[in-house]
Amino acid sequence: MRTPLLFIFLIVIVAVACRRPYTNASPVCTATYLGYQGVDVHKDSLPLCLFGKIDQQTTGLKVITSFVNSVQANQAAYNTQDQCYYVLQQNYVVSKPTLFRVRLDGTVTALRSTSKPLHSCNGLLYNKYDNKLYVFRRSAGAAKASLCEISVSVDSYSVHEMVRDISFSYFYSYIYTAVDNKTGNIFFQIGTDTSYKLYVYHPGDAEARMIHRNDAKQALFGLAFNPNNNLLYCMRQDSTRTQLLRVSATGSAFIGDTLPFYPHRYFSSAVFDPCANHYVVAGRVNDTFGYYNWLDATGKVVRQDTTRSIFQGLTIVN
Repeated sequence: MRTPLLFIFLIVIVAVACRRPYTNASPVCTATYLGYQGVDVHKDSLPLCLFGKIDQQTTGLKVITSFVNSVQANQAAYNTQDQCYYVLQQNYVVSKPTLFRVRLDGTVTALRSTSKPLHSCNGLLYNKYDNKLYVFRRSAGAAKASLCEISVSVDSYSVHEMVRDISFSYFYSYIYTAVDNKTGNIFFQIGTDTSYKLYVYHPGDAEARMIHRNDAKQALFGLAFNPNNNLLYCMRQDSTRTQLLRVSATGSAFIGDTLPFYPHRYFSSAVFDPCANHYVVAGRVNDTFGYYNWLDATGKVVRQDTTRSIFQGLTIVN
């Protein structure tokens, strides 16, 4: 019995339609870098900073708007729900810092705090897991910090303490944070110029858990989470060198290469680009110039640029 030609033709069409073409290409992923740029001034006088999209090839800034802010170690957060960029105005002579809500059309809204004094807030982040903003608050004169949830309204914001009385020994040390948006885990570092502790906190838990520490006269800064390998990336620094450090959620540490530059840790902002698989660091060289570095996932420097002023508040939108 002969098989009809039409039947054979239909089989061929179905086979071709269902067969997935072979490809060796990576998934399509596009990252937009956001941040602001300014020059270093004294902590009681803030410069006018330019905010916008950072060109990944030229490190130039496509300016969207401007605001007055500090260029000292200031994290920012991009809320994927309301599509706004948030950054605190770091002013160390006020007790209730302004929270800027910036839309990508250039609209800037200054949100005033309705909470008790928030002296020296650090480590602002957005957690996609629970759609919330978080920040660390420290009260003046106390070597204690609290991890707080931020609630925003039309023209104000308030903070609610989630984890209290996190001890640290050096009042002026900066707190850096990172988040795993899949699990919701929040990582943060506290310490001094000569020691550090690394913690993880899951929203809803009663307390944070320490996963890594070092007392060998080293400081830790520039936290960023790599969703491609689920490792936390940061820089570890002593008096002579800076190394890339990768840490797992359980505290296993992997020391990378010594970096060919020595960043000022109080003027650094870091983010991980999951599309390029790069750890990106911006910061200070001197009072008016900054550096902008790309490191691959193993810690090799693949690019290093000098910028006209300091980038802060780096965030990735992808």
